[in-house]
Amino acid sequence: MIKTLFFCCLAILTAAFASAQEKAHIIRRDTINLRGYIYNELGKPIRNLYLESTRLDPEYNQFKASSYTDTTGFFEIKGAKFNDTLRFRWGHATYYTPEFYNRDSRYVVIYLPPKVIDINSSNPVEVNHIRKYPPIIPSLNIKTFEGNVDYFEVHAPAVYPGGIISFQNYLKNNLIYPETAIKNNAEGTVQIEFTVERDGSLINFKILRGIGYGCDQEVINVLRRSAKWRPAIDNGRSYVMTGTVAVKFSLTDK
Repeated sequence: MIKTLFFCCLAILTAAFASAQEKAHIIRRDTINLRGYIYNELGKPIRNLYLESTRLDPEYNQFKASSYTDTTGFFEIKGAKFNDTLRFRWGHATYYTPEFYNRDSRYVVIYLPPKVIDINSSNPVEVNHIRKYPPIIPSLNIKTFEGNVDYFEVHAPAVYPGGIISFQNYLKNNLIYPETAIKNNAEGTVQIEFTVERDGSLINFKILRGIGYGCDQEVINVLRRSAKWRPAIDNGRSYVMTGTVAVKFSLTDK
């Protein structure tokens, strides 16, 4: 009788254990702890920079591993993914471009490229002229280069003599609507990238957005004739900085 009771209890425990085993499930996380340092183009640590994995948490499919840099530029992301892509931002600003792709390293040193000064892409300088010819629908092949612009903290960015408003006034007073563009009813926004050298001169002009018919070159020519800027300064030393400027060409009927 005792043996029968013993085997019955053993059978019940075995069944309960098997049932528990069937209900259990294991979530395996293929992750690493990634740590390292982030520096700017001058080799100085970037502090309070937010880093975020672009891959979602494998269990809940909504959380992303993230971290902040400290005063030395050091960071550690616990639970980063193998072959993961990291993106960066300050506070609630837009994410910095380009992103960083980690090929399963556990320690990295990242140097972010220099800041680009976006002069006025949200409010471009306008050049207007009375329309001389009936409007037509032009057929243009426009190659557009798009990119997000984020910001680095610097001691003193490059600036035109008198400031940004003076620079925009300089453009307004010197830009001329090309006659070829007027004849062809060419309208649109031109965006030019340029480099402010250590001596304040503007070089390396690149067309980021263009409409042709002499408009792109007109903006470059006016930029080339610009007075020298005050170069970017960090701890008393000047360094090269990149900027962009936007000009909107539009024709009016009056």
